[in-house]
Amino acid sequence: MNKSILLMGAVLALLLAAGAGASPPPLKDLSSLVSQKRVLLISGVPATAGYPQRLREARVEIAERDLVWFRLTPPAIETNYAGPLAPGFGEALAQRYFGDEIPGATVVLIGKDGTVKVRYRKLDLEGLFERIDSMPMRRQEIRQ
Repeated sequence: MNKSILLMGAVLALLLAAGAGASPPPLKDLSSLVSQKRVLLISGVPATAGYPQRLREARVEIAERDLVWFRLTPPAIETNYAGPLAPGFGEALAQRYFGDEIPGATVVLIGKDGTVKVRYRKLDLEGLFERIDSMPMRRQEIRQ
């Protein structure tokens, strides 16, 4: 009996070790973030607009609001998402959220329910945080 317990413990330890080193699969779309994160998409804005710096400076406020952002500057993507991104991820987001029907929109906020909440022509973090904080789900999070 002791040998079987030791063997099961060793197998469990190996499985845990293997799982700890495994990386998540590449993010193909936003579906795996639904109900977990709010998503901020920023498109076609050059670094000279100061967006990267403002996003880095607001990292605490961004984390408090469960916000993941993606700055789409083809062919590159800058993000605070920790995992890998699938090939074509940025192009698919750009097509879906910044297609021809939305001229001039450069910022899109997607709620935890997966729906577009607001579109902006420029990044206004204070206004964005106020908008998020006024949402029923966020107010519930604050109460908890």
